[in-house]
Amino acid sequence: MSERTRGTDTGPGRPPGAVATGMRCDAQWQTGCNGLTGDMRILHTAVLLAPLLAAGPLAGQAHDPAPIATPGVAPNTIPPECLERLREDFVPMTRTERVKQYVDSLIGPSTLLATVVRSGFNQGLNRPEEWGQGGRGFGYRVASGYAQSAIGTSFKDGIALGLDEDNRYFASGETGFRGRLGYALESAFLARHDDGSRSLSYSEIGGPLAGAFISRLWQPDSTHGVSSAFASFGISIGMHVGLDVAREFAPGFVRRLLP
Repeated sequence: MSERTRGTDTGPGRPPGAVATGMRCDAQWQTGCNGLTGDMRILHTAVLLAPLLAAGPLAGQAHDPAPIATPGVAPNTIPPECLERLREDFVPMTRTERVKQYVDSLIGPSTLLATVVRSGFNQGLNRPEEWGQGGRGFGYRVASGYAQSAIGTSFKDGIALGLDEDNRYFASGETGFRGRLGYALESAFLARHDDGSRSLSYSEIGGPLAGAFISRLWQPDSTHGVSSAFASFGISIGMHVGLDVAREFAPGFVRRLLP
C-alpha cells in the first residue's frame, strides 16, 4: 500500500470475498476508484443536464454511450467496491490527492451547479435587491456566489493541509436509520486525521466563515453587514449538513453525483 497506512476508523464487516487485511477495496480503490469517482460525477452530471441542453430532433436521436476511459480500469467496468466509499476504506490523502480535490472543489461540475442553484434562489428572493432582476442581476449573483465559494474552498483546504484534516465523506456502512443519521450529522463538523481519529474540523468551519465575511467587501449596502455574513455562513453550513445526509441516504446514482 505504498507509504500510506490504513486508518483505524473501521465500520462493520467487509463484504464476502473482500480482502481480509488492508482496505476493503484493496489498493485499487485508491487508484482506479479515486479517478472513477471524479469521472463519474462529471459523466452523471452531464447525463442529467443533457436533456436541458438538447434541442429539436437531437433530443430524439439515440446514441451508444461512449466507454468510460479510466487508467487501470477496463472501459464500462466499475468495480462494485467503488460505488460507495465506506469509513473502513479510509486511507490518508497524499499531497497530490489534496491538490486534485482542491481543483475539483474549485472548478468541478458539482461546485458550478451548486453556485447556479444558490444564485437562482437569491434571484427569486431578489437578494440583494440592489442587483435587481434579469440576466444582469443573475450574473452578479453567480459571480458573487462563485467568488465566495472559491475563497471558502481555498481557506478550507489550506487550513486542512496545515492541521492534517481530511474532510472527505465516508459512508457509515450501518443499517439503522438513527445511527446513520447521527453519523451523517456529526460528519459535517468532524475531520479525520492520518491515524483515522476524528475531531472538530476547524477547516470545515473556518473556510465557509472566511468566504462569508470576505465576500461582504463587494456586497451592496443591504447585505454588507455582519448579520448578513453570519446568515450566509449559516446557509453554507446548512447546505453542507444536508449534503452529508444526502451522501449517506440518497440512492447510489445520486451519491455518485455528489462531491
